[in-house]
Amino acid sequence: MINFIKNLFTTKSDQVIKKDWSDDWKKGMDINFLQTGGNVTSPMAQSYVVNRCINLIADTAPKAPLFFYRGMDKLVPNESIVRLFRKPGADTSYYELISKTTMFYALYGEAFWYINESMGQATGVSKTPAEIIVIDPRAMKEVVDQNTRTLKGWMFNNTVALSLDEVIHFKNNNPYNPFRGLSPLDSVKFEINSDYKAAQFQERFFEAGAVPGFVLTTDKEDNTPEKELKKYSALWDANHKGVSKSHKTAILRGGMKFDVVGLSQKEMAFIESRVMTRDIILETFGVPKAVFGATENVNRATAEVQERNFWELTIQPFLLRLEAKINTDLIWEIDQTVTAKFDFTKIPVLQNLYKEEVESVWKLAQIGYSRNELNERFDLGFPVDEDNGDDKYVMMNLINIDDDVRFDSSEMKSLTKE
Repeated sequence: MINFIKNLFTTKSDQVIKKDWSDDWKKGMDINFLQTGGNVTSPMAQSYVVNRCINLIADTAPKAPLFFYRGMDKLVPNESIVRLFRKPGADTSYYELISKTTMFYALYGEAFWYINESMGQATGVSKTPAEIIVIDPRAMKEVVDQNTRTLKGWMFNNTVALSLDEVIHFKNNNPYNPFRGLSPLDSVKFEINSDYKAAQFQERFFEAGAVPGFVLTTDKEDNTPEKELKKYSALWDANHKGVSKSHKTAILRGGMKFDVVGLSQKEMAFIESRVMTRDIILETFGVPKAVFGATENVNRATAEVQERNFWELTIQPFLLRLEAKINTDLIWEIDQTVTAKFDFTKIPVLQNLYKEEVESVWKLAQIGYSRNELNERFDLGFPVDEDNGDDKYVMMNLINIDDDVRFDSSEMKSLTKE
């Protein structure tokens, strides 16, 4: 106890409190992602489409910086909250924090942060945690009160109990389990397995010499012992089976003939269906073909539209959900006057939308909308202006014709009638 108290005065308030199970965070778990079984057990390793989609999403999300504001003022870098997100862990950067969180969310429909207590929190001199650790969702098990059907906490790796205050859980909606997220992979597990089997079929096709199956036939009555036939078959495979041995000259004896067994229409369709399966998986993850790298029927104009849709329909909704959870479960627990907000104004494909929004705000202001009305309508983030925010203005170069001394409004009305 004495040594512990001495250490409190010699360590920084945001230093990590080490736990004896800290190394368990880095331990992987070999769990099948397909709850109903199947050949694919590691989709990112066994499906190039899933791998590409998740990496695209995980590498794109961190491009939107996360800023912190107290009112309208952006927090300076030396504030404890800013320092926490610039260096969330000993070997973790902001980019890695958001990227890894996004990867798990895209793969499993949920992600977990463990909020590691700091010395400052333990001694009451600070509310800022020491670090943020991203946890593999497969290692987490919900602890539910069976009487009230409410969440009580979490079990990590079936050994460590974690309270609700120690964990931030990001999840999408799941009508089958309110405590967990629903993986998008669950809805396309059969397509992923089919694509995997099609790839195996294609591999066997090329290993057979890039030709379909075949038979050796003869017109003569054949009484060759089975042992001898197996010897012929093994000799043929040794000389002609495999891509590296394809198209070699073969010499057949004893009246033998080489008959190719062609691919059936069903087998050909099986291979061609991989393109359709790819598109289904892309749609499930919200990754347009141009972003994925599939260039068929894509030109520059459609590519730009698809890239913008990728941000608007896939990346932004996730980051806004992440932003709300970070504020409610972490930032406001530290300081209720601070708000975290992702900045999308620097994203090239969204800048045109930002310009269009500014033009819309300007035009509406010109026809009489107040500052407060525009602020609320477009979520501009300005504080409510209690003094002049509800005042409405018109364009300076326009006046009411009835107020212009150069015109007699009665004469104008008579001319209009005539």
